[in-house]
Amino acid sequence: MMTNENLLMRLQKIKALIDHEGTTESERKHVQKQLDRIMQTYNVSEKDLLAEVIKEYAFKYKTKRERQLCTQVMACVIDHDFKGSWSYKHKKNTIFTKCTKAQETEINFLFDFYKKLYAEEEDILFSAFYHKHGLYKSKTTENNKKPDRDTRNRVKDMMDALQDKTPVKQIGKR
Repeated sequence: MMTNENLLMRLQKIKALIDHEGTTESERKHVQKQLDRIMQTYNVSEKDLLAEVIKEYAFKYKTKRERQLCTQVMACVIDHDFKGSWSYKHKKNTIFTKCTKAQETEINFLFDFYKKLYAEEEDILFSAFYHKHGLYKSKTTENNKKPDRDTRNRVKDMMDALQDKTPVKQIGKR
């Protein structure tokens, strides 16, 4: 059974050289013999060679919400009990986890996608919040842009879902 991750990665590189279209037939035969010899020496099977390597990858975030979003995405992609599967080490605003290259690519893609989606939703929520509580000067929105019907409906729905609290005035009118 293969235990040395570095050896496995090197063997995978040799295998890639064999499979490369620029490799001549004589080079291919020579390298294949060497690969077979090394695999036999270290008891590495073809299955081990084709398996994906699990490495530690770093994911950067800026805010507390982004950190939470990143860990949620990691848990969904890696699909296991995620508790204790990630760490911060000594780099600020960086999460480390062990996964395959394909999982790392998917985590980066989904994290970026949901980060943008969250920002859009947060803007709508903020708009609903200040409208719900009357925290605006005029009836125009920021940058004098009028939101489309769908956005207005979403703002209204969010406004209805927000708590209906009013502050107690600390300074009375004269």
